[in-house]
Amino acid sequence: MLLPGIAGATLASGLLYRRIRKAIREAEAVAASPAQVASRIASIMPVSPHAALALGSFALAFVVGGAGPVLSTAYHEHAVRVKVSKALAAVEPIKAQVEDSWEAMRRWPWPALAAGMPGRAGAVLFDEVSVDAETGRVRLEVGASIPELAGKAILLAPAIDQRERIRWFCVPVGVSERFLPQACRPGAKR
Repeated sequence: MLLPGIAGATLASGLLYRRIRKAIREAEAVAASPAQVASRIASIMPVSPHAALALGSFALAFVVGGAGPVLSTAYHEHAVRVKVSKALAAVEPIKAQVEDSWEAMRRWPWPALAAGMPGRAGAVLFDEVSVDAETGRVRLEVGASIPELAGKAILLAPAIDQRERIRWFCVPVGVSERFLPQACRPGAKR
């Protein structure tokens, strides 16, 4: 409601100024003294209550009918992105264990260790969390905690750079980009 008020006030100030300037010029052209000019100006109503009501109603209808659904959709997508961000933060311990395994043994976690990681991480926001022992990839199956993405997956893929450091890539599988946090958008490194 603030934006239409600011826009209306900004537009109204300029229109009102021009209208009053015109009224003063007309009053000065026909009046013989400054007292007559002041009297004529005082009798003029510079703002029409009917026009103000009509324009205010139009602005409100525009916000509710035009911008309202757009803002509602944007807020909903933001809420989903926040849930996905929290879910990705919940699997940080798994990523740390994959990195520790690589640094200690120069290999990804053994299958037995990889199978135990999801339970220890407490990643309750996903239906299934699995670690591939051959590639170190962490697959996150999105569950009912994020209904908009239920049945879809996010893949966290480690890559070794030239300095032997692990860089994580987030690969959405069936997840629309509008629901992904910035760190998980295509091409983003973590």
